[in-house]
Amino acid sequence: MEDKSPAKKIDDVTNQEKPGSPVRDFPIVALGASAGGLEAFIRFFSKVPKDSGVAFILIQHLDPSQPSRLSELLNRASPIPILEATEGISVEPNHAYVIPPGKNMSIHDRILRLKEQPEHPGLYHSINFFFVSLADDVKERAVGIILSGTGTDGTDGARAIKAQQGLVIVQDPETAKYDGMPRTAIAAGIGDYVLSPETMPERIMDYLSESSYKREETRQSLRKDDNSLKMILSLIRARTGRDFSGYKVSSITRRIERRMAVNQIETAENYIRFLQEHPPEISDLVKDFLINVTSFFRDKEAFEVLKKEIEKVLKSKPEGGQIRAWIPACSTGEEAFSIAMIMMECVQDSGHYYDIEIFGTDLDTEAIASARKGVYSANIIHDVGEKRILQPFSLGFSLTNRPTNQGSKSFRVNNHLVHIFP
Repeated sequence: MEDKSPAKKIDDVTNQEKPGSPVRDFPIVALGASAGGLEAFIRFFSKVPKDSGVAFILIQHLDPSQPSRLSELLNRASPIPILEATEGISVEPNHAYVIPPGKNMSIHDRILRLKEQPEHPGLYHSINFFFVSLADDVKERAVGIILSGTGTDGTDGARAIKAQQGLVIVQDPETAKYDGMPRTAIAAGIGDYVLSPETMPERIMDYLSESSYKREETRQSLRKDDNSLKMILSLIRARTGRDFSGYKVSSITRRIERRMAVNQIETAENYIRFLQEHPPEISDLVKDFLINVTSFFRDKEAFEVLKKEIEKVLKSKPEGGQIRAWIPACSTGEEAFSIAMIMMECVQDSGHYYDIEIFGTDLDTEAIASARKGVYSANIIHDVGEKRILQPFSLGFSLTNRPTNQGSKSFRVNNHLVHIFP
């Protein structure tokens, strides 16, 4: 029987949350694509409701030397207006905005900001760039979608969206014209749903409706009845051996709320039953607890201060002395290798030799596996800098094949040892 019920509208939900207030906390869905993106966009927007209350942003890898007809082509299939973004335009619900060619785009206070692409646009991951800014701007109201394309763009930005309690959807590789970007995201374990483009809009609306109505209710129930939270943590401990009882309660409950919304589950009691009957959900929940957001030299000011402190330590040590550094929660290794680089620079500047060992540990076995590989995409040049890329990476980070602990790997950076182990 055909469903005659009215379509879900997220702006109605928002008005219920804040009676009498203007609708300014509407969700924003960002879609990232490269090769094969036009086909995926058309399939997606053919199913978008015209009055969803949601805004859509399209980040497509475009030829900077050619004008774009993307908005013109998509408007033929879309029930909502699709505009090419301009500097300072305010994002509105029930509209979509396309990145212009030759630009990188970010968002702040729901206003789009454009800037020229760097000299080597192929090395700059414009999808990651926008996803990260969206996560910072709208937090749990962000939805990131990775569509057809080659390469790895979108994965790091999607991880930032998940860290802010947003939703991540990945195109089913079997439905993508080019499956490189979707498969990279799936391999990273960040996709909440893996779907064909035409099925995404309905799933987004279901998730956002469930999330908007129920999250606060779920939060209050978990706070009032800590037996439910204790039961969830007990199930995790029994199945994985990991004890999260010492974690900040508000952070844990937010991630439980998110997983309940993803699975369309309304009560903590039903979620506990779901965990008992579907063991893979426990692993997915733990991944949400341990979501990794990192980059090389992520907090540049902190690294500048750290470098000065390392210089002081070196001055207090005799030549040939041993210096050790430990990076707990090293995630996929970027911080460990960043510290290795600045320690190496300090040693070179001193003109002396020191025996340096750097240890990285993390609970997340998938993250630590990536850290052991020490393989990163070309876009890290924007965080690391061209000078550092040419020096340490051309010389080192090679495997020594000498395990320092069971399951660990050792790296040498200019004869200085780096250990990464779980």
